[in-house]
Formats: sequence, C-alpha cells, structure tokens
Amino acid sequence: MSASRLRAEPSTNTSVTRRWLSGGAPDAQSDRAARACRAALAIKRKMEAEAETNAGPDLRVKISLHTGPLIVGNIGAPGRINYTVVGDTVNTGSRIEDLCDSVDDGARAIILVSDQIVAEAGDGFTFTPVGSFTVKGKSKPVEVFRLVGEDPAATDTVPAATVATALQD
Repeated sequence: MSASRLRAEPSTNTSVTRRWLSGGAPDAQSDRAARACRAALAIKRKMEAEAETNAGPDLRVKISLHTGPLIVGNIGAPGRINYTVVGDTVNTGSRIEDLCDSVDDGARAIILVSDQIVAEAGDGFTFTPVGSFTVKGKSKPVEVFRLVGEDPAATDTVPAATVATALQD
C-alpha cells in the first residue's frame, strides 16, 4: 500500500506524520491526539481491507504516537536540506515504535502510544496497557499503551479518562 493511496482516502483527519509533512508547519490543534489516533486506525483499517482482498503486497506496519514540543523546518546541510521535525518528542516516538516488536502478534498494524496521547485523546478510544519502559534518552520510564480501536466497551482496556486522572496525581 502506498502513501498516495492512503492520501487518496476521503478523510477528515489532518494529522501530520514525520515523513509526510507538506505545506509548512501545521497549525496548533487542541484535538491533535484524537486526530493522530483516528489517522493511525484509518491506516490499520486500510491495510486490513487490502489484505482481505489481496489488493496489494502483504505488508505490516508499526505505528507510534507521542505528543510534545518539537522543532519543525528545513534542517540539514546545504544540498541535503530536508523539511522535517526533530527533538525529544520525535525521539521518544521513535523509541516507542521500537517497542512494537515486543508486542508483535502478527497484526497488520501495531499501534503503540504514550500515556500523553492516551490522556489527550479523550474518551472514545480503547487502549490496552503494554507496560512501563525505560527508553534511551529519558530518565523516567514511559508508560506505553496499544491503541486497539474506537470501542470503549472492549475488555481489558483502560479508558482515557482513567489515565488522565492517574497522570494528574
């Protein structure tokens, strides 16, 4: 499945991914975590649908979501400038993505998120706790959850409001 096919899907999501930046820095969005969760789930659904119909190659993807401050812009040496994002937020997201292998169950898409995403996403998403991990570059462990879907009635999950309350304590 190509990036162009994902972009061609009708969507109200305007989430930004690290490698698909276009049109300049995104505007601040108060619902950025929910948009990111919806975008990740849309990718998962698209991959599952294509696998069922054999519409494309047999692919799997690992997705991580984290939120926080970062630097966005043209970065690099002359002749090698790239419009991208950098910073601790990006690095933490990358470290969370590395953890996908530890929960690999053969799914088309594994979506891991930080506790900050869970707290900001709001109700309506279902997350399963994965664990607390010490990741490179962080002095405190990062709480990681698996984004399961948008069904709040699923079992063995943590509602977003529960995590938000725990983070405030």
